[in-house]
Amino acid sequence: MTLTNKNDQGRLSRRPWLFFGAVLWAALAAAQWAAFPGQWLGAEGDDALYALLSRSLAAGRYALGTVPGDPLFANFTPGLPFLLLPAGAFVPEGAAGYQLVCFLSLLVCDALVFLTLRRRAGAPGAAAVTAAFALNPLVLSRAGVVMPEVPGLALALAALWCADRPRPAPGWAAGLAAGAAYLVRPGLLPLFPALALAYAARGRRKDAAQSAAASAAVWGLWRLWASSFGGVSDLREGLGAVASAGWDVWPRIAAANLGALVELWGRTVTYSGEPGGPALAAGALLAAAAARGLWAGLRLRPKAWAAFLALSLVLHAAWPWWYERYLVGLLPFLLLAAWRGARSLGGPRWAPAAALAALAVVPLAVQGRAVARRAAESAPPWDAYRVLRALPPEGLVASVRYGADAWYAGRPVVPLPLADVSAQSLSRGRVRWVYWAGAPEAGASLGGEAPLARSLAAWDGRLAGPGFRRVWQGAGGSVYEVAVGTKVTAGFP
Repeated sequence: MTLTNKNDQGRLSRRPWLFFGAVLWAALAAAQWAAFPGQWLGAEGDDALYALLSRSLAAGRYALGTVPGDPLFANFTPGLPFLLLPAGAFVPEGAAGYQLVCFLSLLVCDALVFLTLRRRAGAPGAAAVTAAFALNPLVLSRAGVVMPEVPGLALALAALWCADRPRPAPGWAAGLAAGAAYLVRPGLLPLFPALALAYAARGRRKDAAQSAAASAAVWGLWRLWASSFGGVSDLREGLGAVASAGWDVWPRIAAANLGALVELWGRTVTYSGEPGGPALAAGALLAAAAARGLWAGLRLRPKAWAAFLALSLVLHAAWPWWYERYLVGLLPFLLLAAWRGARSLGGPRWAPAAALAALAVVPLAVQGRAVARRAAESAPPWDAYRVLRALPPEGLVASVRYGADAWYAGRPVVPLPLADVSAQSLSRGRVRWVYWAGAPEAGASLGGEAPLARSLAAWDGRLAGPGFRRVWQGAGGSVYEVAVGTKVTAGFP
């Protein structure tokens, strides 16, 4: 007769759940791979900047390498470029390596969501929440997108796990993880107070102080370095956008952002994903369940995940920008809150897990297939980039998505100025050509009142007026020559 000790029995009893989790993770990874790479590198503008910064970081510098003088770039935190270093070091000129690193971070998110919820929700509940997150059409559309939401979420989950586990990790470890998450995505700043609050609520005041000190040190060192090289903080940029429209617009911002969040969440779980009454109703129902579950997570002894979600919602309510990708970083916590809220209503224990599983499966037939099709068809505007490469080398090119345009055109491209919308401002900066592919999404909660939206609209009309000559137009946009202070060509094929 073979005898086993209690530790061996515990390991044996866990193996079925570990096997179940591994099978689930592999199935979700396969579905997410079908949506890879989400979109072409540069489709959002900032994604190409992250790749350029990582390529520069691999060479020992933190700059874009695509503008004259190659100044240090202090406007973006270095966390994501650092995570992209494997691609920047080995395949610096290809987009696939950067996209693959971000795809792998999505797989890490899937695993962390399941592992952190298994103790709290049981294997069926954890599996349902994980599937509802991983198969959400919005999450699928971000598979491999080189932006900070998914990599930042992976680090945020790790930091929250440090504080919420039965035997919490030391406060300094959670604080450093939160600091690393902030360096990947500054929108994760609510992690700092959430972790300190969760430690303090468990009577671990020393850990709370260590967590706050470690995360504040990371933030302070970055701000010190960035301000030394002219970097603009996100807080100052956001406050400036609100101040330009008047401080009394904040209630409108909160209503617009939270309303957009609820509607988008509902849209991602419906069959067709179309906006309208069914999407709004589904979103309102989910939001009500999440509010109930969030309140339960904040009462008595606040949980780190609940404090983080509550503070993040406050931040997004006050922030004067809203992009759909913001929902990705909130989704696991919203789903957990909705699951807890549904559980608190009573009824069969399996009902909330079954409801979340349905939310994961229902949109796949239409929305999931549409995401996979868009990923397969995603491609840069090659015709426009061939034109930019063939332009005479005298003078610079300016554009809105200057990082992506420099990446594919293989020539220096500078940002289109937003403060002074005129041909004279371009001439002073030695800009001879302007590539215009239409005004990109400004993400402004205030619509056309936001400074960025106003500047983009002004350029859209200004380029058709005096001082500019259109030399090429195609499916990828238009190329203009600045006629003020430059030599005007006869045209360009």
